Amino acid sequence: MNDHSWFRLLVRLFGLYLLLAYAPELVMQFLRPLAFPEGYYTSMPTPQFIVFFVMPLVASVLPVVFGAYLFFRGNKLIRWCMRDIIGHCPTCGYDLRGNMQANCPECGCENPYRGKFAVSKPGGLSADASNTVSSG
Repeated sequence: MNDHSWFRLLVRLFGLYLLLAYAPELVMQFLRPLAFPEGYYTSMPTPQFIVFFVMPLVASVLPVVFGAYLFFRGNKLIRWCMRDIIGHCPTCGYDLRGNMQANCPECGCENPYRGKFAVSKPGGLSADASNTVSSG
């Protein structure tokens, strides 16, 4: 499993766990007013309605929504969690961003990020951009 794909798999599995653990509870929260119809359908929300229907519904919806996000679309969160890992040597942790060598200069293992990160110079110019000054 290259490129820390184990972490992506772990996040997806956690999202699946949240979906499977809290989705039945969410369904039960929607079915509860059918079992106890008196007091649920009033024009003004009563404290009992808030305590026994709204709060458990919110407590069931949040994990299901977060689990669905992790399972189907969690890429932004994964990149945020791995921001200090990506671009470093998987063996020794040496910063390989901008390193064009085939091997890590610190430990000698293969550089998986070779050519993937462009080094930027001060002023916003990339390393391969020519910085020529025209005289006029």
